[in-house]
Amino acid sequence: MKIIPLDSWEKYHTEIAELQRQHAGRLILFRGQSNSCWKLRSTLERFSKSHWTIREYSKLAISCAPQIESLTEKSFNIPTITETEKELNEIFHEYLIKIPSRLFELLVYLRHHEFPSPLLDWSSSPDIAAFFAFSKRVENESVAVIAYIEVPEGTKSVWAGEPQITAIMPPNDAHKRHHLQKCYYTVSTIPKDKDHEFVCHEDVFTKEEPRQDILIKYVIPSSERIKVLKFLDRKHINHFSLMESEEALLKTLAFRELEIKNL
Repeated sequence: MKIIPLDSWEKYHTEIAELQRQHAGRLILFRGQSNSCWKLRSTLERFSKSHWTIREYSKLAISCAPQIESLTEKSFNIPTITETEKELNEIFHEYLIKIPSRLFELLVYLRHHEFPSPLLDWSSSPDIAAFFAFSKRVENESVAVIAYIEVPEGTKSVWAGEPQITAIMPPNDAHKRHHLQKCYYTVSTIPKDKDHEFVCHEDVFTKEEPRQDILIKYVIPSSERIKVLKFLDRKHINHFSLMESEEALLKTLAFRELEIKNL
């Protein structure tokens, strides 16, 4: 991982413009973190000490679905655990990560609603990622925006028995917030017994393969927070535009009416 310390928001924009110029035409994903020292860890890694495979996590998700459906208006229309196991066996590939579309919709729903998930969320917008890096008031000295380029040269190699990262778009009928936030997901996995086990993203990035899975961390002082959020608010990037909830509206108003005016 390449780490680029910056002393201002303006230099961040300069660096991102250069990155986009160098990788024109390639998908670049961005992730904002409110502490520059944090590693790239999924919420499942932080919540559970167990090792989860795609099949095991799928069973967990399916077992939760009836309770969610009974207490909400959501209907997933997913197959049974037995049917899902059969489909996972049929579509299994030693190298490619394949998750049935109806099941993936459920996994995205769980991640979106903060259930511990192996999905790591990203945005194709560097400004939206910066918003999430700066949105909370923090005491640490710096935040980070991480840029990820999966295939800078247009091809990707996978080595037998080695961990790999796969980028996945949310389904088209995912919650509106995914589209507002220009969301993507990644999973980090390793083949295991006709399945794939979720592993830490850091296991891939420590290999430092120059032709793929490029990771760059831009470290920005936390003291730039008000400047950054004012800039983004003028571009209509704020809590409300990205979340569209009443709570998000009030957070946006609190920033405009209290934080900016230092009341």
